[in-house]
Amino acid sequence: MVEAVELTTTRLGNISWPVRVSHVRDSEYEIFARGTSYQIVIMPRIYGVLVSITNWNRCGYLNFNREYNADDICYYLDINQDDAAFIAAGLNEIMKNEVLQPPVVQNFERQRQAVRDKLRWGLL
Repeated sequence: MVEAVELTTTRLGNISWPVRVSHVRDSEYEIFARGTSYQIVIMPRIYGVLVSITNWNRCGYLNFNREYNADDICYYLDINQDDAAFIAAGLNEIMKNEVLQPPVVQNFERQRQAVRDKLRWGLL
């Protein structure tokens, strides 16, 4: 089930090309450009995001709140420069459009909501 499709472009040197990002389900995405497709699984962690490219057996840890470029992706995920440019564009699009919070923040928000609900119903 593919939910949303985002389109962006990337540039490497003087060449630019379109990049399509599809939200497959939950934390799974597909980044497609130049005839190549990467299946991405994103898992928020405490200080960043664990990114796994399942069809290329690559995995790396990226920080929150940062724009990524091809050099970052080459370093963190060990991908060649050409493909890294469009993976970076796709990941930037995902990070920009998705609310990715570390589990600690998510857990804190759930606990706060539970306390609010108990107060509202007079259980505390």
